[in-house]
Amino acid sequence: SLSYPISLYLLKKAKEKMIIWKRSDSKFLEKNEHQILQYLNNYSTTIDNIQTFSLCHCDPNPGNIMVSAGKNLYLLDTGHLRFMPPAIDYYTLCVQLCEDDTKKTETFSQAYFEKMLPEEVSSFKKTEPFFKLYVLLNFCSMLATRIKANNPADVYLKQLPYYLKKAETMIYHILIS
Repeated sequence: SLSYPISLYLLKKAKEKMIIWKRSDSKFLEKNEHQILQYLNNYSTTIDNIQTFSLCHCDPNPGNIMVSAGKNLYLLDTGHLRFMPPAIDYYTLCVQLCEDDTKKTETFSQAYFEKMLPEEVSSFKKTEPFFKLYVLLNFCSMLATRIKANNPADVYLKQLPYYLKKAETMIYHILIS
């Protein structure tokens, strides 16, 4: 349990991710940092009013997801488990699995929200820009770090700049909407 509002915790984490991103990416613009933090801060009251928390994986990337022969879904690498708003896992999965494909996002969302109560779905909708932006910051910091490391053993090294640019574009679209 946190001794201060969840929005402050998440804003602190967002700042940490931007510091990592800045250190790893010389193209990162300082004005973006201020604009992103201001945007996230505008959602503080809404985020602090979230009533539903759950055990979240916080790193549900494809390498941590296994589907058994019986079609059961398993999350691996449980060292990232946190008691957080479930929107963090939702948007992490949504961005990774659907990227910015509207049709895939609609299908994923329909399946994800199918068993939720209407007030839980409403909470997701109200906080969507905040959590999507928060998740994209995580991606950008991770991608920029991997690009800077320039590890030849990283089989995705050539694709990372493309995905960083795509995540940056998604952030831009959130900020201007």
